[in-house]
Amino acid sequence: MQTNTSRFSKRTKGVIAGAAGVALLLGGSTFALWSTTTSFGESGTIGMGEITVKTVGELELYDVSSDRTNTDAETQKMTGRDGHKIDTEDALVPGDHLAVVQDFQLELKGDNLLAEISLAVGNVMNETITTSGAVVTYSVQQSDGSEIVSDVPWGAEDASVTVEKYFATTANEDNGQNNVVTLADGKFRVILFVEISTNIHGTALMNLQQELTDMTVTVSQVRPTGKGNFA
Repeated sequence: MQTNTSRFSKRTKGVIAGAAGVALLLGGSTFALWSTTTSFGESGTIGMGEITVKTVGELELYDVSSDRTNTDAETQKMTGRDGHKIDTEDALVPGDHLAVVQDFQLELKGDNLLAEISLAVGNVMNETITTSGAVVTYSVQQSDGSEIVSDVPWGAEDASVTVEKYFATTANEDNGQNNVVTLADGKFRVILFVEISTNIHGTALMNLQQELTDMTVTVSQVRPTGKGNFA
């Protein structure tokens, strides 16, 4: 009995081995062929950059009305015009010429990253411009006060304006593209000049309030055709 069982077991093993050999000869999937895997490079990562802008310091207000005789050195330095500093508690009247000054910090992370700067003054200021004939111009400066653009008119129908320059920082400076301004420390200054018309009658614009946080700077990526700037 044991002998028969033993013979039966040997025959079964032979049949299985033979079947496996046939499967290999016929290219069956019973056994996988060798394979191995490695990564793209031995070490390091590559990631996406970023673009950020934030205010630096406090917003400053200056009365630069040409018919006022009191002036100080700070106003001349910050606005390039004679005048004196005021604060948000001071009320404006027809004929006033106001300068609004704010510094910003721009950070561009990405070798081919260029930025465009747009300005918006908010709904109340737009109403003042469009309904009362207020004249608005803007200037953009480097942090040292040197002009990038100066006294650019703000169109009466414009909700926002775009500075006609491309901007880079020293981390990704001029990559062969024309019209690029490199901000040495990433800082820039925006000055809005608002001249309120004297052609205002009755109670027009009395007690009108402009929320200063409605005035915004937007920085957007632009990608004009030009050389790459990878090191």
